[in-house]
Amino acid sequence: MKIILTAFVAIILTLEMIYPVGAANTPNVDEIEQMLKRVENNMKMASNVVLAAKKQGEQLVENKVAEKAELKQAVAIAENKVEAMAQINTMYATKMLESGIDTATIDDSLVFKGAIYDAFQEYQKNGGAEDFEYFRLYIYK
Repeated sequence: MKIILTAFVAIILTLEMIYPVGAANTPNVDEIEQMLKRVENNMKMASNVVLAAKKQGEQLVENKVAEKAELKQAVAIAENKVEAMAQINTMYATKMLESGIDTATIDDSLVFKGAIYDAFQEYQKNGGAEDFEYFRLYIYK
């Protein structure tokens, strides 16, 4: 048994000497330094790109804030115009009703005022079921 064990160890040592285990070759120091320089250059370029993007983003935000302020102003002006037009429409609708002109084709969003409309509201409070146009044309005299 000793002889077999000794022969086996001798064969392994012989094979190890003939075919050495391939250890990892260390890279050349110059290659590592070149790679570090490339990485450093890429980091500088990336930081410059990030700074440029940040400046552009801030400028876009400022532009959007200014645009939003302009839109708020435009909305306020438009709301004032709509309120003025609603008052004018109400005034014309009231004058048309008082004059006896048919307003059946007028939009229902108008707010009517006047003696006829007040009588119609009283009519509805007392249980009247007809709409305003029917009341104005056939019931109110």
